[in-house]
Amino acid sequence: MHYKTVWISDLHLGTRGCDAPGLLDFLRHCECETLYLVGDVSKWASPEGMIHDSLDAFVYSKPEIARVVVTRDEKVDLLNKQLHRELTSFMIEDPHTITRCLNLMSVAHNLERIADHATNIAEDIVYLYEGRDIRHQKE
Repeated sequence: MHYKTVWISDLHLGTRGCDAPGLLDFLRHCECETLYLVGDVSKWASPEGMIHDSLDAFVYSKPEIARVVVTRDEKVDLLNKQLHRELTSFMIEDPHTITRCLNLMSVAHNLERIADHATNIAEDIVYLYEGRDIRHQKE
């Protein structure tokens, strides 16, 4: 089937309830010019929520919010690694999915980088308000 635009929502990628085989089957049989993956991003440890919370911590002088942001980065890292493993398996099973899987890997990597930047901002906010350097520390 060929579609101009396809929206995929709420697959819960990276969780036990994810229907990864169903997604793979869909991607094998669907051609589209534009593919949107929505819903999952905000449930995926929320990199955009981390940016929002980091900025709130700065604006409202609340380093305790920034400290929470720092703890959320590891979950994003783990989900990114898990998604990469799953997509690598799909590519091995069916080489026709390589392009799509690599695109999804790129998106996941960039979301992980957003979370890293939010973490850096949060660490700077803790230093700004508390004078403590918490970079590269486990809290």
